[in-house]
Amino acid sequence: MTITIPTDEALGLQIKRIISVVAAVAVAFYVAGYVLGTAVHWLSANLTRLPVVALTTLTTTSAHADPHPFVPAAHGDDRYGPSRSRQSQTQPSRSGVGFA
Repeated sequence: MTITIPTDEALGLQIKRIISVVAAVAVAFYVAGYVLGTAVHWLSANLTRLPVVALTTLTTTSAHADPHPFVPAAHGDDRYGPSRSRQSQTQPSRSGVGFA
């Protein structure tokens, strides 16, 4: 019985193949988790509005504003109305600080 010891190149190639398979599996799990998380957040944001949207669609005309707008993205800004802008604040004077 003879034992053949692999060369450095053969061992490196085998390790490279193993690492590439592990990386592909990790990427697949990451993408699946991201897609599932986005779907859950989208459903959470929109299914709470579904009965209200259905009732307002049946009972009102298109001339009225929608009180509960549809959220197109899971991580979107779901505040109703225009976004609030930040108020500008005055910066304190830095006179007297001895930096050149």
